[in-house]
Order: sequence, then structure tokens, then C-alpha cells
Amino acid sequence: MSQFRTRLQTYLDKWLHLAGKDKTRPEDIMDLFAMEQLINACGNNLVVFLKERKPKTSDDIVELAEQYIDAHGQSGATQKGRGTRKSYIADHRLRLIQTQDLPGSNAENVISSDT
Repeated sequence: MSQFRTRLQTYLDKWLHLAGKDKTRPEDIMDLFAMEQLINACGNNLVVFLKERKPKTSDDIVELAEQYIDAHGQSGATQKGRGTRKSYIADHRLRLIQTQDLPGSNAENVISSDT
């Protein structure tokens, strides 16, 4: 079991390094998770649009996604069976703001604020 944990930690370190995030900053880790979740919630057309523009933060993703939706409408912006893209983006932005406003924000605060 300890080998598995070590392997997971290595993967996380590599993921953070490749994304240019600082593993000692909880805000960077939270932002990377938020970026991943936002991308995973998008339809194929929006994913391509976002990846072409190489956003660095979740705020960049939100801004680009809103531009895409304003220009193209909802078509291709969401995965089938999901709610509207703008409401999903707004929900994630609100969660990020709430967790960043916590004094001494850390991973424990983030986990407890989402439940």
C-alpha cells in the first residue's frame, strides 16, 4: 500500500510541475483541480477552443468559456445531460472565491467547504 501512495504522490508532483503550479501553495493545487473539472465539464468544441488558447488559471478558463458562449451560444459548450454552461462556470467561480477568502486557506478548508 505504501508503494501505491508513493506512486500517487509522484504522479501528483509531476502533474503540478507540468502545469507550472507550486505544490507548496494550496491555491495552486485548488486552481489546477478546478481547471481540470471545468475542462472535463465542457463539450468537445469548447474543449478544443480552450486548449488552443492555453489558459493558465481557472479564471482564464472561465473568461474564455464565457467568450465562446457569447459568440457561439450553448451549442457545443456543454456535454450532453449537463446544465447550462454559464451556471456551471458561475458555480465553480463562486466556490473558488469562497475558498480563497478563507483565512489560512489550506487543503482541509477546501475539502470541508465543498461538503
